[in-house]
This record gives sequence, structure tokens and C-alpha cells, in this order.
Amino acid sequence: MKYITKYFSCLILLVIIIFGFGCNMPWDNSVSAIESNDLKQKFLFELEHINFAWGYNHYGFYIDNEGSIYSYQYSKNDKKFDFNENKFYTEEELSEKYSHLKKLIKVIDIKILNEKSKLIESASKGNYSERVGMGADQGGTDYIAYLFDPKINKYKVVELCVEGDWSYFNLSDSAKDLTSWLKNILKTEEIFK
Repeated sequence: MKYITKYFSCLILLVIIIFGFGCNMPWDNSVSAIESNDLKQKFLFELEHINFAWGYNHYGFYIDNEGSIYSYQYSKNDKKFDFNENKFYTEEELSEKYSHLKKLIKVIDIKILNEKSKLIESASKGNYSERVGMGADQGGTDYIAYLFDPKINKYKVVELCVEGDWSYFNLSDSAKDLTSWLKNILKTEEIFK
């Protein structure tokens, strides 16, 4: 009888522990990862390549606020993206830009994304190196972060680094960190095979 009472007590304790934690088991970090995502803007980062040398070549990848990395690529007959001089875009304009042959590549850790997104504002205040001509017909590859301005409901382009026919880079440490991170994603994920 003493063993049955001890066994029954242990069983009750085990049931309380399991149902006490519910679905939020300590080893299940999916809920905490979602709860820790405090990113309000939809679009955060982009790598974009454009070349007009032999027709219109336009492709890249972007990272959204859920950590999803999507590639996009314009086809030969697609309408060209309408770039503007002030480098501010609405969410609708960016959504349309990224809709061309859109493909999910990977989802990155939300904690890393939160950490990297905190660098955008300081990168937006960085000065730029001098523009240097590097050649011709290479096009350009832009490493970009976006800073959302709720007053005008638009995304500001924060150029981190530009490589190609003309090259220059943002001199801030934050921009250098973000550029290195985006280049590593490009290299390790082999997005454009």
C-alpha cells in the first residue's frame, strides 16, 4: 500500500508538471521566438542585382520581418521596376517588386534578425566612401536595409554597399556588419545557382 501511494503521488506530480507547462514546454522555443519578434515593418533587408548591359537583368533576395528569405527575379518581358530618386517606397511598391518569380529560400532565426535589425538606424546615419569606377557592363549589386518612416508610411532605402560598375560603401560599423552578414547569406545559401 505504501508503494501504491508513493507511485500514485509521483503520477499526479508528473501529470501536474506536464499540464502545468501546457504546450509551452521549456524545450519548445517556437512560441518564444514568435513572441520575441517585435519588428513592425514588413521588409528589412535586400540584396539586389541590376544590369542593363544586354537587356534587363534584375534579381535579388529580401528578408521580411518573420525571418523569411525570398528570392525574386524579373523575366525578360516583365515591366521594369520603377526606381525613384528619393529612395522611398511604399509597402505596395516593394511587394510588387518582390512578386516576380518569388521563391522561399530559408527562414532564419528571429533572434538573429532582431539583433541585425537594431543596426539599421545607426547604419542610416553613416557617411559614404567615394564612388569608384570599377568597370563597365557589370551592372550593380546593392546591399540594402530598409528603415520604415511611419509619418509618411514609406520605406527609406539605406544603402549599405554598392558593387559593380560603380562601387561605394557605407562607412558606419553597423553597415559593415550588415553587409558582411548579407554577403554570408548569399554565399552559404547559394541563392542564385
